[in-house]
Amino acid sequence: MFGRPLLIATILAVSWSSNAWAQPGSAEDEMIEELNRVKQMQANSMQMLNSMNPLSSSPSLQGGASFGQADPAVQQLMQNLQSLEKNPVVQTLRNALQKPEFTRALDQILRHPKKKELLYAQIGWILFMMLFRAWRLSRPGHWLLKIWTRLWTFALLTGGTALVVPTIILGEPYLMIIRSLIGAWK
Repeated sequence: MFGRPLLIATILAVSWSSNAWAQPGSAEDEMIEELNRVKQMQANSMQMLNSMNPLSSSPSLQGGASFGQADPAVQQLMQNLQSLEKNPVVQTLRNALQKPEFTRALDQILRHPKKKELLYAQIGWILFMMLFRAWRLSRPGHWLLKIWTRLWTFALLTGGTALVVPTIILGEPYLMIIRSLIGAWK
C-alpha cells in the first residue's frame, strides 16, 4: 500500500539532492578545484626534485633517472659489483643457487599445497615453546640454571622453527634447499 508512493518519494528526493549538488560554485566544485591544485603542487615538487637529482640527465623525467655508462656513479657501482663477485663466499653461494636441484626444490616448495598448514604449525610450535619456556623458567633455581634453560630452549625453538616443522610438512625439497645452503657456507 505504501510501497509505490514511498519509492516515488525516495526517487524524487534523491534526484532533488543530486540536482542541488550539481549547481556551479557549490562546495563540491571548490573541493575538486582544491584537489586539482594539490595535485599540481605535487607534480611541481616532483619536477623540482628531479631537476636537483644529480643522477638525472633529463629533469623532465617523472620519478626516474637516466644516465649512461660513462657516468661516474655507474662506473663506481660496476666496480663494487665486480669486487663483490670476486668474493669466494658469493661465488659458492651463487653456484649453489644456480644448481638445477636447488631451483627444482624451490619450485616444489613454492607450489606445495600445505603452505598454510606450515604457517599454522609454526605458530603452534612457537606458542608451545613460549609456554614450555615460561614453565621451565618459573621454577626457582640458580641463576646459572636459568641461563642454561634459556639457552637450550632457544636452541630448541630455533631448530624446531627452522628445521623440524618445515621438514615434517614440506618434506625432502626443504631439506635439499637447507643442504645446498649449508654446503655453500662450508
